[in-house]
Amino acid sequence: MEEVERLEHESESQFKARQNASVVFHRYNQYQELFSKLHASRYRFMAQIGQAEAQPFEDLRKITNEIISAARMLARLWPQDHFRTEEQQKLHWDRLGKHEAVFWEGLEDEDPINPRLEKTIGEMEETCRAIIAGKGSLASILNKSL
Repeated sequence: MEEVERLEHESESQFKARQNASVVFHRYNQYQELFSKLHASRYRFMAQIGQAEAQPFEDLRKITNEIISAARMLARLWPQDHFRTEEQQKLHWDRLGKHEAVFWEGLEDEDPINPRLEKTIGEMEETCRAIIAGKGSLASILNKSL
């Protein structure tokens, strides 16, 4: 994994938080080419299959952005441990829990990512399966979305 270097004037807790959050960026960077190809193929998919059927590509991009955003927020939230009021502390813990649920699977009863990801993949597979299996011609699939 890429080494995360400590920044000047960065506390130990801030450094550790950035190290922990960097896991997401490292994994994303490993597959950056794949994500770029998927995003680029969205336009070809829309042109050949239909705009509505290309929605899973946009959904996947939103899920990816949500995970990256959660990692960035956690790098900022984890080191915070001093609050002026109990209300500020509660708000902090609520925000922390929300972003950790996105970041780590299984922290909450309702996983905010996996069901959406499974639905997105299922929709892509369903559209592609119909085309590959020849259950419909390209023209009939296009007409269905009109």
